Amino acid sequence: MSVIGYSLGSFVGAPVTQLLLDHYGVRGTLALIGAIQAHRIPLALQFRSPERFKTISSHTEVGN
Repeated sequence: MSVIGYSLGSFVGAPVTQLLLDHYGVRGTLALIGAIQAHRIPLALQFRSPERFKTISSHTEVGN
């Protein structure tokens, strides 16, 4: 899936950016791309593992 995302992003990204440039100019395009990227941050944070699911270090000794 991640490889498809990179390929699709480069295949679709350039025409979409050109379309935005044609309609909104440089400043508008950069503002829109920046807003899209800013919305990706909360989405990415949802994929972090909660602290309770992280493993204990392998250097920890178990009971005597």
